[in-house]
Amino acid sequence: MAKPDVLEKAQKVLEYRFQNPKLLEAAITHASSASDRLESNERMEFLGDAVLGLIICRRVYELYPDRREGQLTVLKSAVVSRKTCAAVSDTIGLTELIRVGPGMEKPGRLPHSLAVLCSSICNPGSIAMPKAPISTISNRCCSNMYSAR
Repeated sequence: MAKPDVLEKAQKVLEYRFQNPKLLEAAITHASSASDRLESNERMEFLGDAVLGLIICRRVYELYPDRREGQLTVLKSAVVSRKTCAAVSDTIGLTELIRVGPGMEKPGRLPHSLAVLCSSICNPGSIAMPKAPISTISNRCCSNMYSAR
């Protein structure tokens, strides 16, 4: 179980208060630290990749009304790349909050942690997404893409 201060810090980083703290607990639990892989964030990663993709697609669509579909696809791919997600996770302090098992380093390259957190905010039982943290994440991802160029 994560320490309460870690859960609090994660909520602060995301600018979101979880209705169900167990979702956040699962989101910050890497498979290497779980006693059973089903208790880790792997399943949330599966959903989170799609949620993050939707969030970024919508933001790119809004930012570039003059771009064609193929151009939007290239932009979206750059924003949701492993490199960009890892950089955003590191920048906002998310990587350091992920619990990993003994012997596993956290070199700042846990790109899926961003997707997992999107999934936990979305709530696996719902398609509704709170606007504030989702906007924060999409803005950080898109601005990180610009600074990387």
